[in-house]
Amino acid sequence: LPSRFGGLFLVRTALCALVLGTLASADQIANGDFSAGDSGFTTDYSFEAANGAIHTTPGHYSITSNPGVQFTNGYNSYTDHTGDGPGLMLFVDGSAPSANAWAQAVTVSPSTTYTFTGWVASADTENIATMGLFVNGTQVGASMMAPAAAGVWTEWQETVTTGAGEMSIDLAIRDLNADYNTSGDDFTLDDLSLVAASAPPPSGVPEPASLASMVVAALSGLLFLRKARRA
Repeated sequence: LPSRFGGLFLVRTALCALVLGTLASADQIANGDFSAGDSGFTTDYSFEAANGAIHTTPGHYSITSNPGVQFTNGYNSYTDHTGDGPGLMLFVDGSAPSANAWAQAVTVSPSTTYTFTGWVASADTENIATMGLFVNGTQVGASMMAPAAAGVWTEWQETVTTGAGEMSIDLAIRDLNADYNTSGDDFTLDDLSLVAASAPPPSGVPEPASLASMVVAALSGLLFLRKARRA
């Protein structure tokens, strides 16, 4: 093909990749793996530095790579769920059920079903924590009990459905253990995500696959016309 047709082909390929990439589901939660440290979220808890010299108490949190090594409470020694370079996780020494251990304002699409996923591990085996996922202050789904065995990562999933016209939600995780002031009730969180499970387009807007096909067809037609004019 002449260079200009080859260039058009490359443009068509690039546009198709762009459309398909844009239409793919994306994680709405920022810093869900905590690789960026203590940022991207809010909390009602007080921060403790994970420096190997701190004894945590209820109502404190930290970003740690190993609670057994970086605190003096005698927590189980284990690493984060992600296994990435920073190797960080959110550590929570449980507090009142009305307090947000983790929270984030998340951008969403209206009338869309999302899947929330998180990974939970117990820092010790006493007074196991029970968590709840809250959207705009209301719990959604069932409560999640942390694993009975310390240091074992367990998946937590809930479904979140947005309302018509809803463009943002306040997502939060709370410790629901009523005995938070006794020993134990210590847990870690990692790899939090919120991904669209279904996103019906507004009336008159084609489905993602159809839209991609339309783009391909339009670009193919343009290429055909260019060839026909040259003939």
